[in-house]
Amino acid sequence: MATPTSFYLRLHHSLKKNLLRFGIVSVLIGQLAPATVHAQANDFRIGLYSPLWCMYRHNSNLSVTNVPQQVTGAMCDTVPFKLVGTNLYPTSASSQFSRDGFNMMIRYAPGTWSHSEKFLGSMVKMDMNYGMKEMFFLAHFFVPRSGTYNSSLPEPNCYNDNLTGSPWFMPADLKANDIWESCKARPNFDLMFSQVSNRPDLINGIWGYHVLGEFNYSHYFNSNHMTQCWGGDVQLYREVPPQNLSDAIGYFRTKIPANQKQMLAFANHYNSINDNTDDFEFITVGSNPYYAVENAGYDFDYSDYTNLANKPDYYFEESYETFPHTNWQTHIYSKVNNTGGPPYPDGTLDPTEKNDHYLSKFHNIDYLRSKGREVQSTIYFNVNNSNPMGGGNSSYHSNPSVQNANWLWFKAYTSIIHKAHGVNFYADELWTDSELSAGKDDYISSTFNNDRFTQSRFPAHYLDYVSNLTQEMAYLAQNNFVSTAIPIVATKTNQADPNCIVPPATGNSYIRTALVHKYGSFLVNTQYSLQEKISEDYGLRYTIRDNGTDAIMIITNPLNLPVEVTLNFSSDANPIVRNSTGVDVLFENVTYTSLGAYNGNASTYKTGKTYNSSGVNLLANTCSVSNQLNYVGNKQLTLVFGPMDTHVLKFRKDANFNVAGYNNGWDAVWSNNGSGIIGDWGPNIQPSDKFIPIDVNSDGDEELLCVLGITGNAWATVLDYDAVKNEWFPMWSNKGNGTFGYPTASGWGILAADKFYAGDFDKSGKNNELLCVQGDGQYATILRFNTSTNNFDWYWSNNGNGTFSYPIATGWTITSTDKFEVGDFNGDGKNNELLCVQGINGGFWAILSFNPLAGPANFQWLWGNGSGVFTSSTTWSINAGDEFRCGDYNGDGIRNELLCTERTSGLKAGIVRMNSGTWTSVWNNSGSGVIGGWGTPLNSTDKVLVGDIDNTDIKDEFMFIQRCTNCGWATTEDLSATNQPTWNWSNHNYSGTQQDFIDEWDVRSSSSYTNYFFIKAKAADKKYLFALRSFKCNKYEASMFKSLPGNRMPETSPTEQTAGIPVQDMNLKVWPNPADNRVEIEIPETITGDAVITIYNSVGQIVGKDNWTIDGNHARMRRKAIETSGLSNGLYLVVFETGQQKLTSRLMIQH
Repeated sequence: MATPTSFYLRLHHSLKKNLLRFGIVSVLIGQLAPATVHAQANDFRIGLYSPLWCMYRHNSNLSVTNVPQQVTGAMCDTVPFKLVGTNLYPTSASSQFSRDGFNMMIRYAPGTWSHSEKFLGSMVKMDMNYGMKEMFFLAHFFVPRSGTYNSSLPEPNCYNDNLTGSPWFMPADLKANDIWESCKARPNFDLMFSQVSNRPDLINGIWGYHVLGEFNYSHYFNSNHMTQCWGGDVQLYREVPPQNLSDAIGYFRTKIPANQKQMLAFANHYNSINDNTDDFEFITVGSNPYYAVENAGYDFDYSDYTNLANKPDYYFEESYETFPHTNWQTHIYSKVNNTGGPPYPDGTLDPTEKNDHYLSKFHNIDYLRSKGREVQSTIYFNVNNSNPMGGGNSSYHSNPSVQNANWLWFKAYTSIIHKAHGVNFYADELWTDSELSAGKDDYISSTFNNDRFTQSRFPAHYLDYVSNLTQEMAYLAQNNFVSTAIPIVATKTNQADPNCIVPPATGNSYIRTALVHKYGSFLVNTQYSLQEKISEDYGLRYTIRDNGTDAIMIITNPLNLPVEVTLNFSSDANPIVRNSTGVDVLFENVTYTSLGAYNGNASTYKTGKTYNSSGVNLLANTCSVSNQLNYVGNKQLTLVFGPMDTHVLKFRKDANFNVAGYNNGWDAVWSNNGSGIIGDWGPNIQPSDKFIPIDVNSDGDEELLCVLGITGNAWATVLDYDAVKNEWFPMWSNKGNGTFGYPTASGWGILAADKFYAGDFDKSGKNNELLCVQGDGQYATILRFNTSTNNFDWYWSNNGNGTFSYPIATGWTITSTDKFEVGDFNGDGKNNELLCVQGINGGFWAILSFNPLAGPANFQWLWGNGSGVFTSSTTWSINAGDEFRCGDYNGDGIRNELLCTERTSGLKAGIVRMNSGTWTSVWNNSGSGVIGGWGTPLNSTDKVLVGDIDNTDIKDEFMFIQRCTNCGWATTEDLSATNQPTWNWSNHNYSGTQQDFIDEWDVRSSSSYTNYFFIKAKAADKKYLFALRSFKCNKYEASMFKSLPGNRMPETSPTEQTAGIPVQDMNLKVWPNPADNRVEIEIPETITGDAVITIYNSVGQIVGKDNWTIDGNHARMRRKAIETSGLSNGLYLVVFETGQQKLTSRLMIQH
């Protein structure tokens, strides 16, 4: 069943919620304003290599019919904008291209027919009017030496030749201000840059420049022939030396605006590109072909152009690849690693070294991206069978018996899967030979009538195939699914699926089933060329993208046979996928879910394409063609893929899932959308990973130090959050060498039990030092990041003497049970003191202060004792399971307070403050079992965090978050002016489904591992909450949340704060909950005797109390009604106690 579908715009979380709040989203969702349809927010390019001739009609000749109106610099200074005249005919092909989603025209300009600055400027202006950008050529800068080849390098570059006089011929009909005539004069690039590129009204209309193309012989940029341009001259076969190219890029970069890019094109048609690839080109001298060896200065290879000193901004993979219909089965994927030769004397290549494969383009995209630049993909479309580069149906079909252009779709979408930042079309001959014989023009349009640029005049192959594909991609780009900055949730190329969605391609797999069905088991078992297809090289490839509101999956079949595959989404960590009920298969009227059904309809599968048959309306931002498929079982979906087939799946969200999150006091700042990666940390985050917020570069915000908690070859990485781009970026990494030094493995050697603490040990006012302490050894070291060398330096170390003093081993002796907290315990405003507590019953404690000015710098003993208490037993008695968290809880700017909790047993909690060597009690719960309402003992999985997260004060808050299965409570507290822990916020102070969420984060979600920490990722903001959760297949969801201003629970008063009390229900049933004027309590039948029911408010005050005698023989005696009409709205703690047992439960009052 075909159903219409539309996408939301990608909005920042806070903007999205504000628009929803004020009812404005309806203006933006489902339809885009026409002016913004093609001016996409991202830089994903959909480009067309467009010859200039036969593309425009000069506006002074509109009334002339059947007269060629080729535009030349001699007759035309301007190109008309859009529509002119009474009949409103389009005056250029750009009108149609824009409607079909193209946003970049790649011009062979400046050139023979388009060389004046006025013409180029007018062309840019016209395409800007259609929402498109231009890409120009800067290829004519290299001047080969005259005569025979000269091996002396480098040869000259010529950027601004005198356009008249020897040796360059200047045609007399060209104007004096023409930039060049491409074959017969060298360029004056400075003139173009000043008159066109830097014109204020044109700067944003030029995407960039094609600096050099393909690096193959016989390309026009090498010509210096004075009488002909396109062949015959030996100089035509000269390759541009890499040094010349690097110099040219450096020169052009000083001339063009910063937003305009330079590009190099790589084309090794059908063949792969590697570091060792040799293109083995021949140079013809007379009648004798010979191989031009590199050391003679005649030949350069691809890697020479990826290692330039001045690199371009982009690489284009521009292989022209028609599909090998007759021999695709014999292509061996391992060939992509070959060198490509060497050649035999007859010019053929050694077959043992051939590197041709029909999937080489995607290997090349990966290779070029590995060189540190983004890549766009150029695909070939030419229906003219007589074209010397190949054409006909092999340029768009992989199987001529199924006329659905699957090869064209596969090339485009698989390029996107391999993270191409754009797809460009080289489509210069779109009429067949028979159509040309019937009088069609040999380029894009038909005759030279006034209506020649109307849609009906365009070739059928363009309208049926290219335009549908570009409309699809523009629709996805318009909705930010294929943008340059979109979060990629999951990717699978030619490897086993790291996300556990696609089953293995090896063994008795879906690929083997397809091969046996086609060729029979005997051939599959005996022919290597078929056996090697049973591998992940030919397995399904996909990408899952999340635009913040919706998620899609682009998935392609690299095998030229139909396959039936069951996809399993139950392990996916992306919240949209996780909460989906099925998929909409976009752009398709029919989608098969069984191979039997497909085989009966293969000849008509996806055929019958006509203009707009994909159902895309770019102006309305809708797609009217899709198929709804529901999951079977636990999020499983079976799909059939035809030969080289493509599906685009939109995940259909559960109606109850709120992707925007909830207005419950928090706002999502960033998320990896379940990709399993933070910046470049991943791809699979491990429970052993350690995350340390630290301001390594002293810029006022905290970077995230990630350390893999293993012994030997442990990775360590520093990530920096870019608030503008809303992404984490790598700042430093040890590349897995197991130390804090790179590239030389030096400094601290990472072990599994190591402990790490950020501090201001040099007293610079920045927490930019890292204290490393071995958890099962004797070493302690302070490291400091050096921004000049981009490495960690050794600042101080005990050199393994087992203490915090060197060279004399005195003071604190390090043991495996020690607990440490960094703070400002002497009140000097610097976080350079270290609290040390023995993790045993009655353990020692001490405070050490690091003195950077001592000779040598060292930790010095300030205070401590071995009595097992902080000053006295009434202040705090030290036990093995205790936890200590240092903070500034009273807001005086000094981090000298500790939140002390009994973790493994006991109900005690307290806050103590260090004052000149003496611990004083600030608050304690006297064993009541609550911390301002949060129940103790803390559940073993409860996470307790400390930090300044709200905007109402400068105090550090406590945050309690449950991590037990199906537990959904999260709460923050402050220390009040009367030194009482007071509840600020709780998610259960909100009604409905948002109760168990922190904005869009579901606290209840069960997981094998969930973690939280605070980090000051943005200097201007308070600390953010960073949340991590693992899912099956080692996938992690990571998100970051900001506490909103005024984040306080509703309906509070100065004298009585409402209480959110997240404690685990222990068979104490309380209903209704929320309650109004009356609540009933039921206890387990195993409890009898006398009991007391106590209700506590937020500050631990008793607001209700009742005695209860339970008779176990009568069920009604196990229930008791409590009057609650006198309680204010809010959350409370209900405590049921007997002499042997204590049960607790939360209770919400809503009148």
